[in-house]
Amino acid sequence: MRVGAHPGTRQPVEMYIAVLAGRAKSAANRNEPDITVLGSDDFWESITGISDFRARLLRASTVLSWLVRRRSADEVERIKREAPRALR
Repeated sequence: MRVGAHPGTRQPVEMYIAVLAGRAKSAANRNEPDITVLGSDDFWESITGISDFRARLLRASTVLSWLVRRRSADEVERIKREAPRALR
């Protein structure tokens, strides 16, 4: 998280950048003292207000990935079956 003033104004701003998982603990950035790098769980909890949101998101992403992969495989098989008839 970076807290500072937006260029051209004196309004404080916060900027959040994150990945689904990657950092275990929040800590200050060594090179930029005004930047706090949030741990993955801390980030997702601060955004959603749900303490285990990252775990839920990861679980849902895994299930959705499997469903999309399965649906894609079904579509490939359907196209292979239908293509010969369509190209006659």
